[in-house]
Amino acid sequence: MRARLTSAHALFQMDNDMLFLLLDEAVHDSEYANMIKPFERRRDGHGAYVSILGNHAGDDKWDRIIETAETYTQKKRWDGSSGVTLEFHFDKLKSSYIDLEAGAEHVHHQVSTPRTCVKLMLVSIGGCNDPALQAVIASIKNEINGLVDNFEGACRLLLPCCPVAKRHNNKRQNAQISATYGDEQGAPGKEWIPKEKVGTGPSGVEYLYYKPKDFRRLSQEMQTDLKAHRRKKNGGKDGKDAKKVRFDKKLKGKIASLVTKQVKEKVVAIEKENQDEQDEQKEIASIIAGMRTQAPAGLKVSAANAQKHSPDDLTMAAAVSINKIRRRKRGDAPK
Repeated sequence: MRARLTSAHALFQMDNDMLFLLLDEAVHDSEYANMIKPFERRRDGHGAYVSILGNHAGDDKWDRIIETAETYTQKKRWDGSSGVTLEFHFDKLKSSYIDLEAGAEHVHHQVSTPRTCVKLMLVSIGGCNDPALQAVIASIKNEINGLVDNFEGACRLLLPCCPVAKRHNNKRQNAQISATYGDEQGAPGKEWIPKEKVGTGPSGVEYLYYKPKDFRRLSQEMQTDLKAHRRKKNGGKDGKDAKKVRFDKKLKGKIASLVTKQVKEKVVAIEKENQDEQDEQKEIASIIAGMRTQAPAGLKVSAANAQKHSPDDLTMAAAVSINKIRRRKRGDAPK
């Protein structure tokens, strides 16, 4: 019928449009969406379909699928040391064998026999040292049991021996509930009080969270009751919110820590400045004491006439020397 139908008939365009809409919905937000863009203006569903098949369903794609499936069936190993269960491993093997059979319908490929599938499966799990699993593997290899050519039967026999599943079953589940009552209500010998009654105020409002639009629908009495309950629950006192009190305490603590840090830095700077002044005074005293026995650097006189100069001359010469020392420390002394 496909060969004899004409594409000039009016019904063809309707079917072509419908095919394009179906393809557009199927490949939306996927890697194949760009393949039908050139056919969007004309709504050419047949052209879009052929384009997708030509680019993503060719022989090279089937070769890649076969290669991936063979890699898993022949090289993948399971030893039970990880969190992967034996059931998951068998599902991957089954999926790989299905891909191999599907690929053999499009490209030339030799499909594995059931005996080969069982042998590859046993090789992939042979590294597990669990005694129960090894015993089942030995029974499968025995020709008398008739499981060497039965892949599904061998898998069903091995699944109960999975050591990973046993470890998972022995662990306590996080969702287990030990009791449904508290210390004050619902305990054995005490009357159980519904939550609705416990969480209801004098005005009849339930102590729940309300969205702004739902809160505005409450009466004034209910709003006041709910606000008072929230202040009491948060530890508020005299109308002052506890959250604001905690925020003020945190702010005061941060300010106090910053002030303490600045004070410490200022004290260290003052101590350093005082130490520098003391060092300069000691250096000046040592220079003046040395100039009494030798010629000042600022005066071009001999050591024999050093005693003739006044203390002011010695101080001036010492100041000149100190300035040279300071410039040399800063790195701006003249060469």
